[in-house]
Amino acid sequence: MAFIRRVVFYTFTASCVSMVLLIIKLTFTVSVAEEKIVSENAISSTFKNRPTTIATADNEVNQVADGPSKISTGARYILPIGITRGGPNFQYKHFKIATRFAIYLNRTIVLTPFLRHRLRTKENLVDFEETFDVEKLSSLVSVASLDEYRRECGDTAETVLAAPHLSPHPLDYYMKTYNVAHKMFQQLLDLSLPLDLCSHDEEESIACIHTTYQTKCLAMYYPYNFFNWTIPNQESLSASVSRSLKRAPPITDSVVYARKVICEGAPYVAFHWRNKTGEQCTIGNRAESHDPRCSSLLGNMLSSGGEQMAKTVYDVMEKHGINCIYVAYLPYSESVIRILKKVAPSIRIYTASDVGGAIPSYLSAVVSDPYMFSLLEQQICYDSDIFIGGAYSNWSEFVFDERDAEERQSYHLNELPGIPFEIATFQYL
Repeated sequence: MAFIRRVVFYTFTASCVSMVLLIIKLTFTVSVAEEKIVSENAISSTFKNRPTTIATADNEVNQVADGPSKISTGARYILPIGITRGGPNFQYKHFKIATRFAIYLNRTIVLTPFLRHRLRTKENLVDFEETFDVEKLSSLVSVASLDEYRRECGDTAETVLAAPHLSPHPLDYYMKTYNVAHKMFQQLLDLSLPLDLCSHDEEESIACIHTTYQTKCLAMYYPYNFFNWTIPNQESLSASVSRSLKRAPPITDSVVYARKVICEGAPYVAFHWRNKTGEQCTIGNRAESHDPRCSSLLGNMLSSGGEQMAKTVYDVMEKHGINCIYVAYLPYSESVIRILKKVAPSIRIYTASDVGGAIPSYLSAVVSDPYMFSLLEQQICYDSDIFIGGAYSNWSEFVFDERDAEERQSYHLNELPGIPFEIATFQYL
């Protein structure tokens, strides 16, 4: 009888243990399932309201504070596709956004070249290192040359990340522009990208971020569309990119000599003047146009609001106790200099014509090449004590970003009090 009781006891005990193990297993399974559901619901909910918030597969990947350190990914690249539309500074904007994502996704940013203004041929490509300081950028993010990318990835990308839902255009138009970019990338860089994109709507875009986490060779089409995607520490991260994306050494070396001439080394205000009114008559398809509206459009705008604009600029100078100004402007709008001189003859005004002769011969390419000289003038504006930037200008915006990242005083022309409406805006034919 005792033997039978022991058998019953052990059998019962074994059954209880099995039951407990089963309960633990079921509890764990349900917990994992609930966690997955919560995670998927969280991902889905991020698209209910823009700007979109994304998260990587690894929640601890490269969280950025005031100054993120370089994390070498080595094997996973992000190739920005942003040189096929817009001028150089719009291309720089694409690159900055792609770099922000490269840091957050713990990837290596590929240093693609840039195109000169409105010239889409191989001959007009400018190598990245001619524009920006690679060593400075590499202190923030892992970088790779286009040659390295080709060695590791061949002449293509495994996947093209896109955000068509954040484009102002419908999907069919978006795909047409991608097809154009696809052809141009092949013609300009000998890279044959996939014919289709990883995503065509919101849900696919966020899924693509996760499913491509381990993809080695990832391209990002039109990074500007990702501008409104919110990622952790975005403001700090953007500021870090602006502080690290600095112009190439020949540009900064040239400014040392230019600075000796500009205001003879004294404090100065830099003013970037660009109003797109009438611009379609001076560059692009209408450059040779004889449309009578072209000759008067910009002139009329300056004649009606130019003097008030000049007074407002001089008010800023007086506020900061500075009586010398450098003006960066496009050749077709030289009349702005005459207006500035007319309103305040005693103010010292410096322009590109004063700077060229100060640059030594070994840096002569910076002066003779319009693309390089534009970078030089940007550096002059960046170095200024006070900067006043033009409205609706990517050129000015780049300078604003890098100065804002360092908490340096700048003014948007269209936001200054008293600026006439026609100066603050622009009109097209």
